[in-house]
Amino acid sequence: MNAWQVEETPEGLKLARPTRRTFGSEHFSWANLLYQKLALVQVYVIYFPSRFNLDLDTTVMKALRTFGENTGPGTSVNFWDPKDPEFNKALELFHLESPPAVVLATGLKVQGIEPYGPDKANLYTITIANHEVLSNQEQLAAAVNTSHDILVRGNPKEITSYLRKNALQSLLEVIARVAGGIRDEILIFKPKFTLPGGVSIQVGG
Repeated sequence: MNAWQVEETPEGLKLARPTRRTFGSEHFSWANLLYQKLALVQVYVIYFPSRFNLDLDTTVMKALRTFGENTGPGTSVNFWDPKDPEFNKALELFHLESPPAVVLATGLKVQGIEPYGPDKANLYTITIANHEVLSNQEQLAAAVNTSHDILVRGNPKEITSYLRKNALQSLLEVIARVAGGIRDEILIFKPKFTLPGGVSIQVGG
């Protein structure tokens, strides 16, 4: 398979063109792309901006920078460079139809992740793409905080199992348990839980 690499630049993250072929996996996913970076953290956050320099982009980037400063080294906050020539390919790897979106991914330092490689670890993402949430700083803070708590405190093996089974009700029960019973509030954010291969459940959609 062709392997993409992610580059960190002053302007943000970018995809590097494939330079080699790798074996052992049928499909290349965001888990393959980020696996080395996930090894260092509990949560890896990426914001994909609108590419129009909207007020919404300013709100999200300011809020996420503050969030990153206040969560310590276990959380990495990153921004994708909208000028990346492979921006659309990056969206595809993270199963995003269009920007803007905040993607939070499980890091390998989460308990129960079973880090046996990108195809075997219990990895998943939570995506926030609701424009009303992204443009409201208070709602965004609540959505990111809750998603972060689920990633850090939830059982990744249990959650990924429910995603594979498309077991929405079971997933909602996990969310309510981890988030202190505020399930209805989470439904307003309409987060999407996604496995590396693209299997997903839209909550509140």
